[in-house]
Amino acid sequence: VPKEIQAPAQEIVISPIEVQATSTSTEIIVEATSTPQKTTESSPVVSAAPEIQDAPKGVPHISNPYSFEPVSTEELNTRTRAALVNILCAPQNGSFNPISGSGVIIDPRGVIITNAHVAQYMLVQDSIGYTCTIRTGSPARNTYKAVVMYMPKPWVDEHAKDILNTKATGTGEHDFALLLITTGATGVPLESKEFSYLPYDVREGVVAKGDPVLVAGYPAGFLGGIEATKDLHPLTTTTNLKELLTFTADHIDAFSLGGIILAQGGSSGGAVVNYWGQLVGVVVTSSSGATTAERDLRGLSISNVERTLLLLKNTGLQAFLSGDLLAKAQSFATQDAPIYKAQFLETLKSR
Repeated sequence: VPKEIQAPAQEIVISPIEVQATSTSTEIIVEATSTPQKTTESSPVVSAAPEIQDAPKGVPHISNPYSFEPVSTEELNTRTRAALVNILCAPQNGSFNPISGSGVIIDPRGVIITNAHVAQYMLVQDSIGYTCTIRTGSPARNTYKAVVMYMPKPWVDEHAKDILNTKATGTGEHDFALLLITTGATGVPLESKEFSYLPYDVREGVVAKGDPVLVAGYPAGFLGGIEATKDLHPLTTTTNLKELLTFTADHIDAFSLGGIILAQGGSSGGAVVNYWGQLVGVVVTSSSGATTAERDLRGLSISNVERTLLLLKNTGLQAFLSGDLLAKAQSFATQDAPIYKAQFLETLKSR
């Protein structure tokens, strides 16, 4: 079992490389046995880092987790795509070096979960001349504006120095963020809109080795900058959980998804959904490899997100998302964001 895992802080940087993925392949469910695709040298694949192990065998598995039946693959695909978003940070000067990642809406009021290594660019967008937009659909089109509502401080403290690194590494620990949709893409206020979303399950024993899951994202590793802004499509694929992994030796913190077609740049923050339509993880890291089949895509478990919030905020995910979300986003903007932004900008100024 691989003992190494990487956290692609720059996995989501799209270089102006030749398009190698066809648009038709992104319009259907692609099974995990899809033909592997080879990347170019400039494709954003990063090297691995240690410090992750097999999860403990003693975590009790919940064999009958829900009182309702699993849904069909087609229905699961429809629900997941409806909640999936692309997060695009594009330069305002017209050059094509956008930063693209994925996310999934987990609350009808417009809360998105993604990776911290995606959300970090939203914090510094005004300072570096970028505009970040939430996009939906196929192909992805500008739909909403959002703000960062939460990002774990331990991740910022450890990885702020990596914001410019094309070979940043890590385990994926603390690598998540919560965003809040605030307006339409042009800044027009949204009036009482209820968003399509995926419910989430924070219970640790809800996942087991071999469980079938659907993985979704907006991969862009085979697209150039222009194609990513104009012709980026969502991709969904089915696979099984390969291995359960831990950061602390006593919890299920992450899991292996294998060498699926989403093991490429831009998938970060994408959804890992069980067959009851519950979000159980978000795409977080991928090992290196010349083809997607040679890599190992990893997901961060929602149970880990829950434990992290309990440890750092003294509240679970459901409680954190209760009450006035805009007030919580504004509190983050005034208390935490300036500190985090200063850390990121210090790195940018030093290069």
